[in-house]
Amino acid sequence: MKLVFSILLSMIVFAGYSQENDWRLYKSDQEEKQLSNDSNAVRVPIDKNGEITIYTNNKLDTLLQVLQNKPPELKGFRVLIYIGNSRKTADEIRSVYLKKDFQWPYYLEYRDPNFVVEIGDFMTRLQAEKVKEQLSLSFSNPYIVLTAIKFPEYVSEITE
Repeated sequence: MKLVFSILLSMIVFAGYSQENDWRLYKSDQEEKQLSNDSNAVRVPIDKNGEITIYTNNKLDTLLQVLQNKPPELKGFRVLIYIGNSRKTADEIRSVYLKKDFQWPYYLEYRDPNFVVEIGDFMTRLQAEKVKEQLSLSFSNPYIVLTAIKFPEYVSEITE
């Protein structure tokens, strides 16, 4: 989320600058009123002598809310262990995978005209290659496919 926010913030900063705009330190009273009408102003005290005013556009909050509800598609790799037109066989392959107690998520999907069983959500091909080697002991001919994957879960602990 922090990465998405920083990318969006940098896009807004660069999109807002043109040759007609100059980087003045202080805005005129008219510009100040227009900004406060169009945005959410947050005043942050920095010391006892002054404060910083941060203007955020209301559209940015809407965009962040949309991204949280439906994140953009992320391309990555999965290991395909079954593709065929039999639902029964796909279920059997899935149950064999579950009995082996692997830690990676599995996906059983129907992609016309075949059923597909895929394993994992890997950002790099190297990660998928390592898993493919482990799965090749239990399944015949697994191979790596480039597909849309779920965003990885990152847990950050802040210690103070």
